[in-house]
Amino acid sequence: MKVYKHFETERLRLQPTSEEDAEFIFELVNTPKWIANIGDRLLL
Repeated sequence: MKVYKHFETERLRLQPTSEEDAEFIFELVNTPKWIANIGDRLLL
C-alpha cells in the first residue's frame, strides 16, 4: 500500500481524499453555487 503525504500549516491541511470524503464531495458538486460557478462537468 502506498503511503501518501499530507501537508499542514497553521491554517491549512492538505491530504489525499478517501472513501469517507465521498458523501461530502457528492453533495458539494451538486449544490447550485458549485454548478453556477464551477459548472456541471458531469460529476456523479
